[in-house]
Amino acid sequence: MQYAEAIRDEIREFLRRECGLELSVEKTHVTHIQDGYEFLGFRLSREIGQSGKHVPKINVGLKALRNVWERLNEAMRYRPHQESVAMRIQRGSAVVRGWANYFCIAHNFTDLAGTLDHVSLWTALKAICRKLDIPTGTAMKRFYRNGGIQVDEACRLEQFTGKPMKLDYRGPDGQINQYVLGARAIGHDVSTVLYDATRKPTIRRNEMATLTVGSLCLDEGENPHVKVVGRHAKSAKAATLPLRADLADEMRKHIASLATARRRPQSSPLPPETPLFHVDWRNLLRTLNLDIAAAGIPKVDAQGRTVDVHGMRHTFATLMARSGVMPATAQKLMRHSDIRLTMNIYTHLDLADTAGAVAALPTF
Repeated sequence: MQYAEAIRDEIREFLRRECGLELSVEKTHVTHIQDGYEFLGFRLSREIGQSGKHVPKINVGLKALRNVWERLNEAMRYRPHQESVAMRIQRGSAVVRGWANYFCIAHNFTDLAGTLDHVSLWTALKAICRKLDIPTGTAMKRFYRNGGIQVDEACRLEQFTGKPMKLDYRGPDGQINQYVLGARAIGHDVSTVLYDATRKPTIRRNEMATLTVGSLCLDEGENPHVKVVGRHAKSAKAATLPLRADLADEMRKHIASLATARRRPQSSPLPPETPLFHVDWRNLLRTLNLDIAAAGIPKVDAQGRTVDVHGMRHTFATLMARSGVMPATAQKLMRHSDIRLTMNIYTHLDLADTAGAVAALPTF
């Protein structure tokens, strides 16, 4: 590190003396080549190649991935309502074409292109559903042709791979599945581990969006837990929440998959500031709706209660009550200031629960 800083000082002096330029120290990042750095949207690093030797790698940076997701949404979904479907698809195609032409030289472009094709397809479908006010299944039947979204012969959503998507959207009865496994079909990190992390330690959605690899403590010999920073918590108070053993194992696998996706050797762990989930949190409810539909869970039950992201906190409180957890402990885990909020609002017990309590009474 000292050697790199000395070279930086020499370069700064050379630019000042020979070119009359001033090197900004604040904008100059000194890092180890194995950790890599981002430049012009690319992530440059040294990784282990197929021969087992260290080789330079040029990959697509995380900021570029987030950027293309946002640009696809802006081009197709967040448009004036009077804008036609064809115009939205043309705007989306321009984003796909420009991004693919720029990042096609990256080593991981081929690996990402297929996933990005799924992202662009589902973004276009959501845009069509919002514009025409139709369900997803109807949009699939009308606009999914020849492995992509096609409005007419002259208007088709371009793809990052440049090839038709080979996806089977038909169920056993031959009908197109209108949900297609929800978020899992678009290759996002919205998976079982995310829903478990929202339900089991009752982490709120906004807090989940700020979690990083460094927020987790999964060391052997210690109670696994997650730390929520005070400025990100709803109560503005820092919190340490325990993790169940099964969820801790899922988190370890999830972090390992993140490291594999970034092609980091096992001896080089991810930086603590690495985001734990790469999710479009603004549309998490839409993604959840697709997932529960694919799982066959009704959106509204017989009592008129709706399944949503915040409902997982109600599930957590109710399961604690059914498991015999002390009310004070439940209040602490829910992080409520008033125990009445935990017991009266978030805990839902039905006849089966109360009947069990009556049955447990001694016989006289």
